[in-house]
Formats: sequence, structure tokens, C-alpha cells
Amino acid sequence: SNSPFVRIPSRGGQKPKVVESLTDDQVDRLLCAIKGLPPYVFVMLGLYAGLRREEILALQWDCVHLGSKTPYISVRRAWHTENNRPVILSELKTNASKRDIPIPKQLVICLAEAKRISKSEYVVASSEGKPLSESQFRRLWQYINTRSIFARKISATEITLCLCSTPALILINA
Repeated sequence: SNSPFVRIPSRGGQKPKVVESLTDDQVDRLLCAIKGLPPYVFVMLGLYAGLRREEILALQWDCVHLGSKTPYISVRRAWHTENNRPVILSELKTNASKRDIPIPKQLVICLAEAKRISKSEYVVASSEGKPLSESQFRRLWQYINTRSIFARKISATEITLCLCSTPALILINA
């Protein structure tokens, strides 16, 4: 073909980044390193539900359905900041962003414990029970970085765990 567009990939002209997923052993070591610490629930939601940062930080308990036959999370809000202040949006970028995600047993256990001790409507909240600001999120992420060499591989937009008996990591391009 003589078309000048033949060599341009259909996804916007750039090849997707190849991201190495964590191995089962790396996931275990990461979770052991941060268990009981502030970023634990954030990391669990990223790994086991595949939520994006913006979805995790906007997640409220009314969208966590632990008592249903198949426990799930409803994605209905997104987080961003303006002048370091959190803004929670109920209007998502696309219709596909609004979805229900079944969650595995290990995440159900984690969320049930987090809910039991939570004093906030937000699943991941500041000490005042409010959504995190940008600087609070950066401190949370730094907390993970200082305790794990794997933090750079945890991107909820790129990795999640298969919901199977022996968790295996898969790559998701989002």
C-alpha cells in the first residue's frame, strides 16, 4: 500500500510501553513488607482489583460490596487534585470507566478488616478521614518506595492479578 499511515500503529501513533509484571514471589515480599502499614490497602486494591490510582483514592465504602454472593467493587468516582486539594468526581471520563469488579478472597479479607477499623467514608483516607491530597498521596507512594524495590512495577493501570487459585500476574494495557 502507498498510504503514509501504514506504519502508524492504530493506538495513537505510539507503541505501548512494555511493563514487567511482578512475580508471585515479588507480590508476597511486597505485601509482607507493607502489611499493617498505611499503603497496604492501596496496594491490595491495585494488585487484586486492578484499580487505577484515581479510582482507589476516590473509592468509598458504599461501592465496596463484601456481603454479596460474589463480592465486588463498583467504580463510580475518580480522584484528582486542584492546588493540592482533593476533588472527587462522580462523572467518569468514559462509560466504560463505570464498572463492577469482582474481587478475590484475599482482597475481601483485607477490605473487611480495613472497614472494621475505618472511621471514614473513604477506603483510603487521610488521618482526618478525608480523601488524600496530592502531597499526601506522594508521601504514601514514597512510603512504598522506601520499603520495596518493586514499587515502580505497581501501576494499577498496567497490572492486576488473575482471579484464580494460584495468583498469576497478567498485563493489562489501559
